[in-house]
Amino acid sequence: MDLLPQDTRLRLTEEERRYLRRHSPRLLSVKSVLDIGSGSGVFLLLLPPAWRRVAVDSSLNADLAKKRGFESFGLDLEKEDLPIEDNSFDLVTLLEVIEHVQNKEHVLSEIYRVLKTNGHIIVTTPDAGIPVWWLRDRILDAPGIGKLVFRLRTGRFPDRLDSHKGCLSESELTELLRSEGFVVAGRGRFKIFQPNDDIVLIGRKHSKASQNHL
Repeated sequence: MDLLPQDTRLRLTEEERRYLRRHSPRLLSVKSVLDIGSGSGVFLLLLPPAWRRVAVDSSLNADLAKKRGFESFGLDLEKEDLPIEDNSFDLVTLLEVIEHVQNKEHVLSEIYRVLKTNGHIIVTTPDAGIPVWWLRDRILDAPGIGKLVFRLRTGRFPDRLDSHKGCLSESELTELLRSEGFVVAGRGRFKIFQPNDDIVLIGRKHSKASQNHL
């Protein structure tokens, strides 16, 4: 908490102070982050340069991230293993990515492998139960008009990696994380098209000894 500017600290409520005292050691323990589906590495620009920041995406995007100075790897998430040693990262982020991957179990098992014990995964993804996402996918799948709508929203035409290969509900994502060995440590929602239409889940990797007591 001492890292915050003094004027910010003075505006905190006592409850907020207790929250920061409780959770800041966990945040400050993060020294390495792997961002999967990183694009050109924009998210990693938000993180402290002192951390190890690694990007994973398609070969084209990995090259763009490398030009920004990040360690990066280009691969096919559907079938290739991460070229990273076991127990390497404190945090792995999977932000608006899992819905674009068919082989979700493979990606999550690889994330589990490269996370350190008690390391965390943050997953964000559209809620399959929200009608706006069903409508979004139907529009983008429509011949001709789908590509035009995508370009109006993003400034470019879609490629094969932009299509959704299976959105999940919160309960489905929770069960998927648990099936790959994670303990769900937190959850939330935020807005993309409408309030609470996007899921946030935080998973934690436990040691085998800890899992035996869960």
